[in-house]
Parts: sequence; C-alpha cells; structure tokens
Amino acid sequence: MSTGAKSATIKISMPPQQHPPAPQGPQQPVSPQAPHIGYGTPDSQHFQQHPSGHYEVLPTLPPGQNNGRTGHNPYDFIVNPNTSGVKLGFMNGGGFLKRIMLLVAGLVVVCIVIAIALSALTPKSSTPGIVSIAERQQEIIRVSTAAAQLTSSQDAQNFVANVQVSMTSSQQKVLAYLTAHGKKLSTSDLAIDHSSQTDTTLANAATANNYDSAVAQNLDEQLQTYESLLQTTYKQTTSPPVRAMLQADFNGAALLLKQATRLSAELNAPTPQ
Repeated sequence: MSTGAKSATIKISMPPQQHPPAPQGPQQPVSPQAPHIGYGTPDSQHFQQHPSGHYEVLPTLPPGQNNGRTGHNPYDFIVNPNTSGVKLGFMNGGGFLKRIMLLVAGLVVVCIVIAIALSALTPKSSTPGIVSIAERQQEIIRVSTAAAQLTSSQDAQNFVANVQVSMTSSQQKVLAYLTAHGKKLSTSDLAIDHSSQTDTTLANAATANNYDSAVAQNLDEQLQTYESLLQTTYKQTTSPPVRAMLQADFNGAALLLKQATRLSAELNAPTPQ
C-alpha cells in the first residue's frame, strides 16, 4: 500500500435498536362526535370533545344533582330519562287548585254565617201576629156582645158596651190590612179562640147571680192577653202604618183594662151592713 493513497472511511451501519413492543390493551373506538372513555381511565373522570378537537374532563355530578343521569353522555336524557321526579297530582302538584278550592270553601262558610246572622237580626213577619190579634178580638167581641144582654148593673153594661164598640172598630182595621196584603180570614178562622170553658163559667155565674163580676174578670184576662199580642207584634214589624195601628189598639186596650179593674173593685166590694 503506497503512502500516497487516500485513506478510506469505513462506516459501520448498526442495526436499529429493537425495543420490546408496549403491551396493548383493549381499545374502545373513539367517536369524533361523542365522548369516550379510554382504557384505564377512572370512572370519576369523563371526557367530552371540545370544538377545538381535544377532550375535556367533566366531573361526575353529585347524586343529588344529576337526577339519575350519568352526567357524561349528552344524549343521556333520551336513553335514560329522569324517572325520579314527583308526579303531579291534586294533593302534591295541584297547589293552585287546592288554594282555589279552599278559598271557595271559606267563602261558603262566610256566606252561611252571614245568612244566619241576618236571619237572627231581621224582624220576623208581622202577619201571623196580626192574625192572632184579629182572632182574640173576635172572642172578646163575642163575650161582650152576649154580656150586653145578661149584665144587671149599669156600670157593667157600660163596660161591656165600650169593649164591644172598641174591639169591633179595631178589628175592622186589622181585617182590612190583612185583606189588602192577601190574607183574608173566614168566620171559622176568626172563631179559633172560641172557648167553651168561658161559656160554662159565665153560665154558672148567671145561675149563681154573679154574672157581672164573672164577665168583668173574664174580659179583664182576655184584654191582658190582647195587650201582650199587640206588644209582640209591634216588635216584629218596622212598617210605620202597621205600628201606628197597633199602637192605637194598645192604647184602647189599656183604657178598657182600667175600666175592668175599676168595675171588678166595685162589684167585689163588701156590701155595707
């Protein structure tokens, strides 16, 4: 080998270093549209693809906030709808309807209370009382008319005559009022207070020569009953004309009662010896 020859460069090619292949586990197909879970990824992490192309980790929602959904599938509301909600109903979901019905029930109770109060405060109809007045007048007229033929003393005759005229005049006004208001009384209606006991008592008194005193006492008692009817009926009406009529009848009855008391005192006075 001559010295002037060029030295040759020897390149030794080394075979590439061989690395053992990395173990491959089962892979899940990755969808470019839907999130995926890689092998070995903990269940507490879920992935969702960002518009930029990479995936973001989404935390798992707490059980109280995910409403039963997994929290990582955007279509989970379709495949796993929420079934834990409370169903609407009259007692749990119909709160507005319940309030309306309770309000209506309260209004009904209030209306009933108001109706009862008004009924208690409103004066009753005076018509039944006026009918009773006419019936009592008829009995007083009947007794005084019969007594006009049987009394013996002048004072007793004057008294029964005054009773007959006063009661007849008052009854005519009462009957006219009732007829004008659609309540016409027949003869049998007016005779409802006819007392057979009164007839028996007066007949026995006539036999015992004590008729004047007995009829004065009977008419006195009937006039007191008549006055009570006038007072009660007066309170049941607010009509000024009716009240004026009843007041006039009461004043007349009061005068007759004074005469009856005076007559009874005279008739029952002891006879001078």
